[in-house]
Amino acid sequence: MYPSVYWFYINDDEQRLTIIGHLPDVDVIALSTEGAEVEIVIFHGEEAFYWTSMGISNLVFVLEGYHFNIFGQIDKAVIVQIAENLKIS
Repeated sequence: MYPSVYWFYINDDEQRLTIIGHLPDVDVIALSTEGAEVEIVIFHGEEAFYWTSMGISNLVFVLEGYHFNIFGQIDKAVIVQIAENLKIS
């Protein structure tokens, strides 16, 4: 078994947010970017990828060796703020 993180949240308006993190040896989940404009952003000095598809925002990045995908019905500023506040301990 590999160390991984999975967190799921639903607010009072039934908007969902999911955080998935795992070490690179774990099989990667295929993410669809079909029809979406993928934006490359610099996150902690590394390339990260942000896009919105079917009302769901996605941010994919690496933090301290973990590969993360944060996605949900939230805007870019909030998703980046959540990512910036993640801590690996």
